[in-house]
Amino acid sequence: MLLGFLAMYFRGPAPHTFDMVKLQEFASGGGFTHAFQLVAFGAVALGFAVKVPDVPFHTWLPTPIRRPRRSGPCSSPASC
Repeated sequence: MLLGFLAMYFRGPAPHTFDMVKLQEFASGGGFTHAFQLVAFGAVALGFAVKVPDVPFHTWLPTPIRRPRRSGPCSSPASC
């Protein structure tokens, strides 16, 4: 995801910016090639898929790490 946003930053308009409105205006004016748009979209979409657990990248974790602890003080009444 970071690589996709950094690519848009460096290939964007002359005063480099992360402003999505300015990047969209630049892209709609033909600033980004179609191939670049596909690569940037793929990088951002893959990053979001990893951050949101759509793709189970962390199935290698041992069982005790994946499950919350049941012992200890209750932090909220719902968990007791």
